[in-house]
Amino acid sequence: MDCQGLNAELKINHLVTGRTLPTGIIIAFSAIMLHFPFDNIADSKALGALNATLYNNPLQVNGIQGKALSFNGINQYADYGNQTSRCFGHVSMCLYGFTTVMWLNISSQSFVSGNKFILSSGGQTLHVSRGGFTILLKNSLLYIAVRHGQDGLLWKADNIQVPQDVWFHLGVIWSYERGLDIYINCEKVADTGPVTYTANSNKDATGGLYMQLAKPNTDTDNAKKGAFILDEWYFWESAFTPEFICYIYQRYSQGKIKVMF
Repeated sequence: MDCQGLNAELKINHLVTGRTLPTGIIIAFSAIMLHFPFDNIADSKALGALNATLYNNPLQVNGIQGKALSFNGINQYADYGNQTSRCFGHVSMCLYGFTTVMWLNISSQSFVSGNKFILSSGGQTLHVSRGGFTILLKNSLLYIAVRHGQDGLLWKADNIQVPQDVWFHLGVIWSYERGLDIYINCEKVADTGPVTYTANSNKDATGGLYMQLAKPNTDTDNAKKGAFILDEWYFWESAFTPEFICYIYQRYSQGKIKVMF
């Protein structure tokens, strides 16, 4: 997708009408937004829109903007706690879909056979009943899935190639009607269209419980912990347009993000 000229007007689904964006500023929208910059850590917590408890000392390192959070793929992870009351942890609560963007630098040690998790609020496999959202490397390829806990529907995009040991921008848009759209560095790499798997026997309205980084939220197996660096993670409770994702990517790439929402 051509990112040029996107500092004009953005047309956003389910949101107030966009307006001209001043240099270095992204305007505020009506959708609920969570921002996790990873610039501040205190008392074993990463401070942000929600605070994450850090386990086994994930490191603060230089990021795309300010500091980022690095996980060793051995025993480190972060836990945002029980999020079943909001879209962030329970996809069935996402009445207008969701959009999430982040900068990732995935270590080559995660490019192995098996599963290496980036984040999870549930819905990791075809047989996990609780609804949720997950990003992982599956046999060295990116796998992203969303399960709607109330009716057992699953949208999944897999076999997505991503680079090793370099920063890239990941954007994910999901809505019940449209499914999943995945973007890497402003380029669409996958879309699911309508539902890709139905498992009504697995429906469960209780949601995915805990949102966690670097591990599956239902499993303590250290072999599944991912090794990566994460920075400037955003989550909105609305399905935005691709132009919005590309605008953010472009502005960060140019170092022009000064005021965030």
